[in-house]
Amino acid sequence: MSQKVRTPVAKQRCFGDRSSGQVYADYHDAEWGCVSRCDRSLFEALVLEIAQAGLNFEMVLLKRPYYRTVYRDFDIAYAANMTDEALQSLMGNRQIIKHKKKLLACRTNANVILDLQKTYGSFYDFIWQQFEYKPIVNHWTTWSDVPSFTEDSQALCARLKCCGMVFIGPTIIYSFMQAVGIVDDHIESCWLRQRH
Repeated sequence: MSQKVRTPVAKQRCFGDRSSGQVYADYHDAEWGCVSRCDRSLFEALVLEIAQAGLNFEMVLLKRPYYRTVYRDFDIAYAANMTDEALQSLMGNRQIIKHKKKLLACRTNANVILDLQKTYGSFYDFIWQQFEYKPIVNHWTTWSDVPSFTEDSQALCARLKCCGMVFIGPTIIYSFMQAVGIVDDHIESCWLRQRH
């Protein structure tokens, strides 16, 4: 008597399926929405979200290894102290997104993070204390239900701007919040939501 072979069920993801490359699926499965407590990782997420503004995030992920090289594995102090000449030289680097205001923003924002570390102990504490160190868990049915920004992202964006951060808005900050686990926006059918 022959046995039926069970066909593996494909993982249902919020994004990263179908035409997307493996790098996008891997990012969804291993990183997106995971709580990040490391300031260097938070800085990396902020840099990538700023780089993504107006572009495709999958393209940014493909360029991430080069960003890691440029910023020495997202060393905040190194990024904060980059000279104008060093930033200008990046404009000739085809491996990253050559956008002067975005590159300048990364240096400015790195300096803001250093200041916040002195005042609050860490960038992580500055951000997470505003949410009482508890992720916001949403329950969306479809990806189209997920908002592009919220009152929380508007409030955090306003606070960061008051601290001196630039090239940010409620949408960039909401994407950042999703990326580092402040917000859990995995939709109900996503395999990551289903495993809980």
